[in-house]
Amino acid sequence: MSVSNTSEQWWDERILITAKTYPIPHAKHHETVCTAGINENGEWRRLWPIPFRHLSGPQQFRKYEWIEARIRKQGSDRRKESHVVDPDHLRATGEVVGPERNWQRRRDLILRWQAASLEELSARYEEDLTSMGVFRPREFGGLKITWRDKPHWSRELQNKTEQGILWASVPSLRPLPFQLHLEYRCDSPRCPGHEQSIMDWEMGARYWTEFERNPDEQVAAEATQKAFSEFFTAGFDTWLHVGTLGPVWKSWVIIGLLRPKAAAQTSLFEYV
Repeated sequence: MSVSNTSEQWWDERILITAKTYPIPHAKHHETVCTAGINENGEWRRLWPIPFRHLSGPQQFRKYEWIEARIRKQGSDRRKESHVVDPDHLRATGEVVGPERNWQRRRDLILRWQAASLEELSARYEEDLTSMGVFRPREFGGLKITWRDKPHWSRELQNKTEQGILWASVPSLRPLPFQLHLEYRCDSPRCPGHEQSIMDWEMGARYWTEFERNPDEQVAAEATQKAFSEFFTAGFDTWLHVGTLGPVWKSWVIIGLLRPKAAAQTSLFEYV
């Protein structure tokens, strides 16, 4: 592909998808999903825009699947991981890294690039705009439900999503009425303790599954809270996949969980 300047040069990469956030409406792309992955060189990638539910069959990818994509650095977003995807050059390969042997292959591919703490990632953000990473907290606290005091997004954006449905055979996008906030402490003397929202698509999908069983928002949210709370108990060796909320805000959120069983707990230094 010919380009006019180096800031818009495109290149092809193989990227292992490691996280997808709950979709939100978008005025131009109908809806988008913040998609995170890691390439074969161990470099984190934030991929945008990806209207995941509107992708064609060969383009729809699974979590922990390798994709082939043509990307370029996103000029309006200085964060080092942020890249634009050419939707005409995006393909799911069908090569899914499975959970066999307690997520061993997933851990091998991802945890070698671990950070020690959110404090380390925050310091790296100040140095070079690092805005994504994976680490294991020293301890987890509570998982709290926070009800939204206003809609997840505006009615105007919702209307634009509905317009997209006119030509797309996908269900209407439904806003979540709540958030889950996780309390935890890092393995760092500088850690003051953290409370962050979980934006993982799997959390939203679990809520709607529970809501279909019992169409009561309170009951469905509490069932989702209970299901996800298990990942922060001694039975799991859970790592947090985090990213900053946007190109301007430095706030960190949880975009995914790496959650093998605790039987396979490993040293923090095994993958260094």
